[in-house]
Amino acid sequence: SISVHGEEQRHSDAYDAYNKGVEFSAQGRVSEAAEFFLEASGSRDENLRKRALYNLGNSLVKMQDPVQAISAYQRAYD
Repeated sequence: SISVHGEEQRHSDAYDAYNKGVEFSAQGRVSEAAEFFLEASGSRDENLRKRALYNLGNSLVKMQDPVQAISAYQRAYD
């Protein structure tokens, strides 16, 4: 059905966003990585969401935004 396919597409999009975040992070493109981790943090997959939030926190630390980093870390462990 359409709704199931749509859900699969959103799931795939979240994984794609996470993987792009990892790539950008490895290249030192921290701001761009943070954007993709933020996108992936909307995943319904709890494991992916937590990993994305943790990596978002790491990106925010590198961007010298410790307050937002702490928020991301807390959300990763909720």
